[in-house]
Amino acid sequence: MERSIEAGFCPNCGAFIRQVLNSGPSPNTGKRFCPDCAIQVWTKCQCGKHLRYDDKDCLDCGKENPIFFQGS
Repeated sequence: MERSIEAGFCPNCGAFIRQVLNSGPSPNTGKRFCPDCAIQVWTKCQCGKHLRYDDKDCLDCGKENPIFFQGS
């Protein structure tokens, strides 16, 4: 079964958020949120790498992702 993020759905509320997931973090804030439930789905690591909420750790520096969502 395809994971909800791969299918383009928010695993928290089930809303279709393909556009949000494809956008990456905001260039102004480094964050992006589900428009329906407001769960944070993108962030930027301290090292500058973009992290989605399904990335457990940063692949560049190894730091833990502060928005990692276990249920995704």
